[in-house]
Amino acid sequence: MIPSISFTVSKFYRLQLICRTLGSQAGPESRATSNSNFVTFVVAPAKYRIPDRSLHEANMILSHSHKFIFVHLYKTGGTSVRRCLEKYDAAYKIHHRAKSKLTSKPVFNSPVADKHATAATIRETVGADLYDRYFSFCFVRNPWAWQVSLYHYILKTPGHAQHRQFNAFEKFDDYIAWRCDENVQLQKDYLVDKQDQQIVSFIGRMENIQQDFKTVCEKVGLESLSLPHLNQSVAQSQRKSYQAFYNPQTQSMVAESFKADIDFLGYKF
Repeated sequence: MIPSISFTVSKFYRLQLICRTLGSQAGPESRATSNSNFVTFVVAPAKYRIPDRSLHEANMILSHSHKFIFVHLYKTGGTSVRRCLEKYDAAYKIHHRAKSKLTSKPVFNSPVADKHATAATIRETVGADLYDRYFSFCFVRNPWAWQVSLYHYILKTPGHAQHRQFNAFEKFDDYIAWRCDENVQLQKDYLVDKQDQQIVSFIGRMENIQQDFKTVCEKVGLESLSLPHLNQSVAQSQRKSYQAFYNPQTQSMVAESFKADIDFLGYKF
């Protein structure tokens, strides 16, 4: 028999116990129930558990009902995509019942304890057989625009781990110098395996996100959904072209440091 644990709602926030079984193997014994005073979680076998996560963080989305895996590359419109698709995730269905009395957000837990996991990490974790049978997809973005978005998002987010560091940059040029010299992170790395081969079924582009998301919906058998505008780095009224943030030197720095992305994804300044 699978053990269960009961604890008061007030302790729930401190304990933050989240259990999860793979959706394809989850049955009536894997559940979370609640009343006004107590919450009972049936604890999944240890091999299916992952480390505790904050209630306000979400993990990768995997849908067994529609057989898709969303590879969420940060600052490419992924928050809007997951908002539309989260209800099809197996973990969402298992834990959504714990939502109403405990928190304003659903409790998520998935095989991969990182919503920004690479496709290679997800494939290794869920297994090549399952991963290769499912439709996997990711959204990408123009590398120059991506850096502008990252910079402004972290500046406006005090809780971000790099917020203090970014505040210390006097201007965007200083950020680009640091990024290109010390912290290059490629979008391509989210899409390929160790042999540098693409392992996602579909690569959408943020510049064409509504149409590309419609393609995703068609591929996985969902009615066309309209994406909300969430997690924006800069308010619509304050936006200007990403090119306006660059000078010839910083433009060239990004072109050199992110050449692999530019060549692989086919972007131009």
